[in-house]
Amino acid sequence: MTGRRNRGSVRRSCWIVDRVRGRSQEPASSLHLYPPGKKGIRSCRRSLFSSRQTGSTKKSLWTWKLREIISPAGIIVEAGQTGGTVDLELANKRVLITAGASGIGRIVAESFASNGANVLVCDIDDKAVQRVQSEAALNAVTADVSNSAAVAKLFSQVEIFLGGLDILVNNAGVSGPAKPVQELTDVEWRDTFAVNLDSSFFCAREAIPLLKKDGGGSIINISSICGLLPYRLRSPYCAAKHGVIGFTRVLAQELGPDNVNVNAICPGSVQSPRLDRVASMTALAMGVSVEEIHQAALNQTSMRRLVTMQEISSIVLYLCSPLGRIITGQSIAVDGQTNSTE
Repeated sequence: MTGRRNRGSVRRSCWIVDRVRGRSQEPASSLHLYPPGKKGIRSCRRSLFSSRQTGSTKKSLWTWKLREIISPAGIIVEAGQTGGTVDLELANKRVLITAGASGIGRIVAESFASNGANVLVCDIDDKAVQRVQSEAALNAVTADVSNSAAVAKLFSQVEIFLGGLDILVNNAGVSGPAKPVQELTDVEWRDTFAVNLDSSFFCAREAIPLLKKDGGGSIINISSICGLLPYRLRSPYCAAKHGVIGFTRVLAQELGPDNVNVNAICPGSVQSPRLDRVASMTALAMGVSVEEIHQAALNQTSMRRLVTMQEISSIVLYLCSPLGRIITGQSIAVDGQTNSTE
């Protein structure tokens, strides 16, 4: 059923929802519901209260149905193991993703594109830019976002490729060194901050006028669980990612009146090539095996597994959709609940 906006289809929708919830032995394969507006709500109300159901059933159906109707996005509820999916209303949104040619950034970019958004990614790795252009058919440019002049040039390309901006995802980051504070060099400290924190500032500064011009939008800053908790031997990275969270909170406060929500995502141990590099680096610094580092990462979390890049992407898209736009100034850990950093 396609969810047509007439009285009969709404009545049938209510019955199918009831069956999906297990109140009938009749099979129901799937249900497609889309917000029918005020007229559709009145139709649903009439069908519910004219149907031959008991009072308790009517209340249950009405509560369920109303929740679906007033959702700002289209709803698809499916019976069985697949669960439901939500139209995030991201079609034609103009999105810039830094460090978007590989890893988490690429997954986020592909997810936005699959939801109909117009996406531009940048990356410092020219080969990765070429790969994402050919493999994912995404607009991509080479840029070093730790350099303010390069970011200014990047945003001139944003105007060319996108014609404006609705969503900025500050994803650029580097792991930095793994060594005690007393062994760090000035260059190691500054380079870690330049990519992890300065880049977010440079890009946000350029993006804000574009977001305000078109009535608002979203900024996502990718921080880390290291921005919430201390990790020994990772002081430059932890400090920079703490800085990203502080910057996010100030931005959210400043831009809220302009209808811009700003949030930080704090991934835990994400299953990726980057995690393998960090594990190797940390194992060498601590004099243990890489396997021990990987196992320690699992043991630190309640869920005892790594985070997937798709899970990070899902949170990013939700926060940028109408469903998540009221959420702002938050630092959201996507980590399976990290209980220890030792």
